[in-house]
Formats: sequence, C-alpha cells, structure tokens
Amino acid sequence: MLSNEKIILPIRPRLYYTARRAVLSQRFVVSAALIIIAALSWIFLIITPSDSVQMFNMVTMMGYEGIGLFLLTWMVMMVAMMLPSAAPMVQAYVSLTAEKQTRTRWVSMRAASFIGSYIFIWTALGLVVAAAYFVLWDKILRLGTTGDTGAAIAGAALVVAGFYQLTPLKQVCLKTCRSPIHFLMTRYRQGLAGALSLGLYHAGYCIGCCWLLFVVLFNVGVMSLPWMALLSVIIFFEKNVPGGKKASYLIGFMFIVFGFLLITSPELGTSILMAGK
Repeated sequence: MLSNEKIILPIRPRLYYTARRAVLSQRFVVSAALIIIAALSWIFLIITPSDSVQMFNMVTMMGYEGIGLFLLTWMVMMVAMMLPSAAPMVQAYVSLTAEKQTRTRWVSMRAASFIGSYIFIWTALGLVVAAAYFVLWDKILRLGTTGDTGAAIAGAALVVAGFYQLTPLKQVCLKTCRSPIHFLMTRYRQGLAGALSLGLYHAGYCIGCCWLLFVVLFNVGVMSLPWMALLSVIIFFEKNVPGGKKASYLIGFMFIVFGFLLITSPELGTSILMAGK
C-alpha cells in the first residue's frame, strides 16, 4: 500500500501540470487566431474606403450580387468590432472544453464552431438591416439625411440609444456578456452541436446589448473608421472591463445629452459629427 502511494503521488502533479499546459496552449492558439482575424478585418475596412450611402447602395443598385457584397462588408465590420469583445467568452469556453476533451483537434473544432455560429448570427442581422433600408431608409430617411433634418434624425437615434442603455433589458444582456463563467456553467453542452448553440445564444445576448449602438453608428456614419473604433472601444469596455456596468449608464446619459444637442443645435452637432468622418 505504501509503495503504491509512493508511485501515485509524484505522478499526480505531473499530470496536472501537463493538462494545465494543454489548456494554456489551446487558449494561446485561439487567442492568436482571434487577434489575427480581427486585425485582418480592420485592415480590410481601412484599405477599402467607403461611406454609408455607398454601402447601402450596394443593395439597391446591384441586385443579388449587391446584397452579397453588402453582407460580406457587414460581416467584416461585425468581426472587426464584435470579435475582440467576445474574446474572453471564447477563451473561457476553450478552457472549459480543453479540461473535458483531451484531443487538441476537437477543442479547436469546437472553438471554431462557437465562433462561426456567433459570426453567423451577426451576419444574419445584416439581412434585417438591408430589409430596414428598403422599408425605412430608401423611402423615408433618404428624404432628409443631410442638414438640420439629418442632424435631428441622428439626435433622435442617440437619445433612444441613450435611454436603452438605462433599461433592465440592456443590463440583463450586459450582465450575461460580462459573466462568461456563469453563462457557460448554465448553458454548456458538449460536442459540436453544443458549441454551435452556445455561439448562437451568446450572439443573441450581444445583439441585445449592442444593437442600438449600431443604430447610432448608422446615423453618424456606418463606414466612418473613427466612429467604428470609438463604438468598438465602448462595447469592449462595457463587456469586459471592471466598472463596465457603471460606464454603460454614463454612456447612456452622454448619448442623451449629445442627442438633444444635435436636435436643438444641429449646426454644432453636425460639425462634431463631421469631425469623426
């Protein structure tokens, strides 16, 4: 009995550290992949200058090809803006999966499935945006997207987004995005199907957390790199940095104030907006 204990006890720490190294290795590989994908997406957006009018004209002027090009551009934009903020959730998923699955290949495949379903939902949202363009933008907003009318529309979007920041729905979605471990403990399922469903669920909460921020982006300049970068920082800060919940309230109040500024003083508000384009 004593001899067996002498054999087993020294091996246990070795097995633990071997497993720990495997988890850290998987986290490193996935993190590197996320950084590369997000960086390439930003590079694509930088070297293909466009504006909101050109982006939405893809839908109406080029038929199905235009819709495909619009969705591609939209997907790249979502990857650039949303993937960095989702990285902690992906890392937590990889750590949990690596502890349950010893084969490195399967961990990578499940991580890819999680990320793929997450991006798929955000890309599918682009179809909703394209439909909204047909129904709203092309028939109503296009009548007044410049001057005082355009400033008033952008201001109204900011005010609505600001008030949404203060709502319980926003805070519930934000709490879920800020709690990767709790999310995974309550919804984790093994296998590729489990990874796909987790990615879908997480994307749903992210949309609930951020969708009105993108409404703001559409009004201040959907393809404006400075505004895209600013909103990306806001999204990442809210979801991942300590104090993000309090910051979401502050951001809401700032949106409301700036929105009313655009409505009541369109010249001043427009000059601020143009500075970011």
